[in-house]
Amino acid sequence: MIKWDISDLGDHCPDTFVAMGITNKQENRRTFVVEDEGVRPTLIIEVVSPRYRQADREIKVVEYARARVEEYVIIDRRTQRGQELDEILGYRLVQGHYQPITPDEEGRIFCATVGLWMSFIEGSLVMVDSETGERLLNSSELAATNQELTATNQELIAAKEEVERQAAEMEALLAKYRERFGNLPENQNL
Repeated sequence: MIKWDISDLGDHCPDTFVAMGITNKQENRRTFVVEDEGVRPTLIIEVVSPRYRQADREIKVVEYARARVEEYVIIDRRTQRGQELDEILGYRLVQGHYQPITPDEEGRIFCATVGLWMSFIEGSLVMVDSETGERLLNSSELAATNQELTATNQELIAAKEEVERQAAEMEALLAKYRERFGNLPENQNL
């Protein structure tokens, strides 16, 4: 049985996993039990912790293959001889065993389970949709976009309130006009 209990594992749990076909997607889970969910993760993305480097790069490769997780991606940033190295490794389940995902000529690995190309560009993890060629936004870009959308939404709310205020003023003026002069004449040209 596959069970990841975030509270029990601390830093040693998977950073991100994708499981297709989950029925209650909105539920905030402290654990993920395959037997209860009825589906197993198809992709696990692990950001290596220096404390658990061996487990993430060696032990989990065996464990996740045994658990039949289709793809396992390891993101590893480490310092070696004073130089920072970024590495992305991928494994795909083939006949019950993990086979390394060979990077293409640009150093990207393809995650077939989600249709994404993953690579490092200038020290940043980049994910590109294989169908559209569009780069997915990273968390900083998503936060900035969210901030912009929030600001735009606030401006639209303020503009709507101003239009409603002006409409109320016009309605009041029209009521005064009707009170003094009666209804507006019919316009035959409208």
